[in-house]
Amino acid sequence: MPVRVATSVPDRFDLRGRTSPFISIGLPQVLARHCAGPRPLFSVAPQDIAQAGLHRMSDALIACMLLGSEVDALDILAELTAAGYRGTVVVIAPPLPDPGMVERELALAAPGMTVSLLVL
Repeated sequence: MPVRVATSVPDRFDLRGRTSPFISIGLPQVLARHCAGPRPLFSVAPQDIAQAGLHRMSDALIACMLLGSEVDALDILAELTAAGYRGTVVVIAPPLPDPGMVERELALAAPGMTVSLLVL
């Protein structure tokens, strides 16, 4: 799976092209609004993943940062796995030396989910 690289327009990665919910976990509010576009935007705190009922949202798109101030993407993926989520997760990252390796490691940590790395 090719790593998606963007400058400032997430449209070309179909982040904003759907009508299903966009769920931000730990994203800065401005980035979450930009990526969600016209979709319904919901924010979930990392500590609330287990109680959020995300396992019932098969058509949702979840987005988080690779490295956050409190938790990182691996923590969030572990919580989503434990909560039974099986949908799509986009992990947003800064420029990396080997984004393909990072994307593979994230996918291995999230069985049953579709994980993509978006480098901004």
